[in-house]
Amino acid sequence: GGLPAPPAGMPMAPEGAPADTIAPISILLTGGPGAGKSSALATLRDRISAWGYQVVVVPENATALLENSGGYDPAWHGSDMHIRLQQLFLKFQVQQEDTYRRFAELRPDKPHVLLHDRGCLDGRLFCTSQEWEQVLEGVGVREADLLERYDLIIHMTTVASGMEDLYDFGPGSTNPSRYHTPEQARHADELAQAVYGKHQRLRTVHNFTDLADKMQAVCRCVTEALHVDGLAWRRERPRLQPLPFVAEEEAWLANVGVHGIQVPFAGADRFGLLRKGQFALPQRGGAGVAPVGRRQLGRHVTQ
Repeated sequence: GGLPAPPAGMPMAPEGAPADTIAPISILLTGGPGAGKSSALATLRDRISAWGYQVVVVPENATALLENSGGYDPAWHGSDMHIRLQQLFLKFQVQQEDTYRRFAELRPDKPHVLLHDRGCLDGRLFCTSQEWEQVLEGVGVREADLLERYDLIIHMTTVASGMEDLYDFGPGSTNPSRYHTPEQARHADELAQAVYGKHQRLRTVHNFTDLADKMQAVCRCVTEALHVDGLAWRRERPRLQPLPFVAEEEAWLANVGVHGIQVPFAGADRFGLLRKGQFALPQRGGAGVAPVGRRQLGRHVTQ
């Protein structure tokens, strides 16, 4: 599953760029239980590594902690013990993210991407608003500061929403530590949308009949963010550095549905602008810009 590797000449990590010009990129996968985050992490890790990045996966801490400590006691729900547990999760998550980032910086020879399996605000999905306020107060952090730790957030919709027959939980399931009923999973999914909806780069991936299609959609979110939003460069840069695309690579971009990226044509200083499936291609003589669709683009790049 996932997108094909970018064609030759289209490095995602700009080849030869000084290490200090590449900002560390933090990508968070979130969503309700049973959304396919583990599969997406494996797909992204392989794909982004092939694009020239050092990939560091920051694992989810809640599952590991619960599996190795006797699990979640239902009696904790709605009590002070639940708040204390979420405070432990949050503190551990912050420390874990910082540690993985510092570890990645030990290899400054190429840019790195941190892939987060859930993040610091995911505890909100399993707390009431009042409980969450107590969690934040106890740890001494603000929600806005936690959001700023991530450059891109991808919300993956739980299969409990519309594909409930694929959702399982509890003892004997594919994830025995998952204790949320389908209804609770849907509620957590809606909360995740609300919590992370405050982030400027939130992308939502809905369910597909074929899991491979869902993985492809996740990969596309990353591709678009790296190129369109310019995450591969320092975010204070006034504009992105142009990449050496040629005609075949323009067609590849059209096929994968990348929008809003400026593409220099080979051998000239002419540019095309991809915007919602429409492509503004300069006339060959350089006099003006002609908006065309995908079919016209195909004819253009073969000329």
